[in-house]
Amino acid sequence: MTTQAEAARDDRAGRSHVREFARGGAIGLVGSGVAAVAGFLLTVVVARVLGPAQTGVFFTVVALFMILTEVTELGADTGLVRTTARLRALGRVGDLRRVVVAALVPVLAVGAVTGLAVFALAPWLAGLLVDSAHHDDAVFLLRVCGPVLAVSAARNVALSGTRGMGSLAAFTVQANVITPLSRPVLVIAVATVGYGAGGVMVAWSLPIALTFVAAVAILWRLLRRAESEDHAAAGAGRAASTATGPDQVGPVAAGVGRVASAAAGGDGIASDGAASSAVREFWAFSGLRGVAAMLEIVVTWLGVPLVSAMVSSHDAGIYATAGRFITTGTLVLAATRLAVAPQIAGLLARGETRQAEDLNAVATGWIVAASWPLYLALAVFGPFVLTLFGTDFRGGAGAMAILACAMALVLATGNVQTVLLMGGKSSWNLIDKAVVVVLMVVLHLLLVPPFGIIGAATAWGVSMLVDNLLAVVQVRYLMGLRLRTRTLAPVGAWALVWFGGLGIVLRVLLGTGLPAFAAYAVLATGGYGAVLWRLRHVLQADVMVGALRSRGRAGEKEEG
Repeated sequence: MTTQAEAARDDRAGRSHVREFARGGAIGLVGSGVAAVAGFLLTVVVARVLGPAQTGVFFTVVALFMILTEVTELGADTGLVRTTARLRALGRVGDLRRVVVAALVPVLAVGAVTGLAVFALAPWLAGLLVDSAHHDDAVFLLRVCGPVLAVSAARNVALSGTRGMGSLAAFTVQANVITPLSRPVLVIAVATVGYGAGGVMVAWSLPIALTFVAAVAILWRLLRRAESEDHAAAGAGRAASTATGPDQVGPVAAGVGRVASAAAGGDGIASDGAASSAVREFWAFSGLRGVAAMLEIVVTWLGVPLVSAMVSSHDAGIYATAGRFITTGTLVLAATRLAVAPQIAGLLARGETRQAEDLNAVATGWIVAASWPLYLALAVFGPFVLTLFGTDFRGGAGAMAILACAMALVLATGNVQTVLLMGGKSSWNLIDKAVVVVLMVVLHLLLVPPFGIIGAATAWGVSMLVDNLLAVVQVRYLMGLRLRTRTLAPVGAWALVWFGGLGIVLRVLLGTGLPAFAAYAVLATGGYGAVLWRLRHVLQADVMVGALRSRGRAGEKEEG
């Protein structure tokens, strides 16, 4: 009887976590979808405006910007998500303020120094990154983005803090809607008035600077709200205890009072010892994560500068364009990560490993269901997709197919990297990234000179797979969390049938032109949609729909 009651309670708790994830995932998915579409439009506009060679220079500088942003974040972005979610779950709200300040101030200082260094060393950096014919263009682009680099990392850390504080909407609006949507609009505007690559870089950089101020302001508002709510709860608990005595007060009120008072040092303010401990814990995690994140962004962006240096800016432009499709297509992974990371951190902090396993399994099923069709389509119909950027970009179809297949396999592991980090294993993550970066550099040096962008795509694809396989082994066998595949197997198999097998047949029979692609899109989407309808209970789609409906009703009540 007890076992049945516990099982029923665990099932209710699991469905509750899935509903919470569904609400956050829906917000993240909409935002990530907007970001993906905007990123695609930006790539099209940049490629059309600048051409292959200058596109290569532009994305080479962007690659350096992204790498340096990740370096100057010092791991505080992921650290702040984990630490704020963990402190809130444990009732230590009083420690949040000092942790947030301790995260932002060093990041701002390091970012400012790095931005000044990029501006001053632009000629030298350009000589390393691009060929001599495009040296002056690269110098100008580096000096345009250098000042913005000063606040780029702090912006990302502040936005991550809003996620940890439970406001996924604030993060989504700024990072996945305002910034990516404004970029293609601004690029079109500067291109219309006749500005070249420099104007494009200004259009790309400006939204980062503008959203920095908003991100810090919103984070600070969320922090003050959490402190006010915690102080009110502590006051209510103490008042109830004083009025009725500690033995007669209700357990909820007494518990709230004890937790809030202990977390806040007895008066709503964190004690120096507790806050210092939280800051040490934060940087112990974030310091290692900072190095790992730097290595991770190197894996993502290093290929473009290496192709530019070892082959040509023209080939780097084609490769960067194909690669942008691959990274843009991870929108579902990004959406689920935004929603699931704080939940996983809280569940693991409370020792609720079974619920964490269930939540991760459902999220992985949704990732595969939504992303595999896209990557299979890119692998089969890459030549058609790349002609949207111009006929010169069609040569990247082979590299795109390799990367698409690799990324599909990577996404089959779901948010395993997030589980590893939210479990506090930043040191393991660092070791993984160090191994992968060494592997990637060696593979590029071996494969790029003889095979060009095909070799670069192979090196990147193998590196991504090794990275995620290492995390899978660590989560399953060292952390002891099961990565369940009951949701993944049927969904992935049917995606292969409709978007893989059917696509190959149609390509052989009809080629890769618009008529073949249109027939493929209609038939594959219809057949796959019917399959997903039959598998809706496996994906727990009923829970997701119910969560979204309840959210909608709540919104209507608030408006009323």
